[in-house]
Amino acid sequence: MRDDNLDGRLLRAQNEYKSIHLKLINSAIELINDKQIDTKSINITLIAKNADCAVATGYNHFPNGMLDVYGSLIETVNEGIQHEIEVMIKNSVSTEEIITNLVRKTSENVIKYGEASRVSLFAIKDIVDIGSAKLGDPFLTLKFLCQELKSKYTNIDSDLFATQLYTQYLGLLFSWMRFQEDSIVFSIFTDQWLLDRSSELLEFNLNTLN
Repeated sequence: MRDDNLDGRLLRAQNEYKSIHLKLINSAIELINDKQIDTKSINITLIAKNADCAVATGYNHFPNGMLDVYGSLIETVNEGIQHEIEVMIKNSVSTEEIITNLVRKTSENVIKYGEASRVSLFAIKDIVDIGSAKLGDPFLTLKFLCQELKSKYTNIDSDLFATQLYTQYLGLLFSWMRFQEDSIVFSIFTDQWLLDRSSELLEFNLNTLN
């Protein structure tokens, strides 16, 4: 017989863990985006205290230190985007619109977290190396969606097209990550620049098929 009380306690514990985890992530975002604070000085202790949590709780959630924080932030972005894609697929939105939204929504979420996104993305190789974050693979989602385009664009090589889109988007993202307001070169890579280029990316590449 199932122990309903035990199930209830487990569910409450899981919900409490998720709530505290999100609180810590938001604390990290707030600190990293504070221009008065040197990013290098931010650690789990500071994040936990800023979130009004015990320091031990902070280390329980992020045992690998700041890399776990950065990984969790990227996870949060990816999970939100994946949910939106699933809703669009369920509502029979066109594949072209889904891909455009995938790219644009990624940019919107990255922009939303500002400097915290930049720091996290620059650390992504180290995040992957420690293997603690479930980052998913946006490229696999993009490949699946590009395969759906074959019914309409018969001359498309879906795998090559997905690779092309993914590579170009990473280029846009890296350029945005390098934004510097006082730079002759990097000052052009603003939030609006990233949103505009993201919105145009699929249409631009589809036009090359003609």
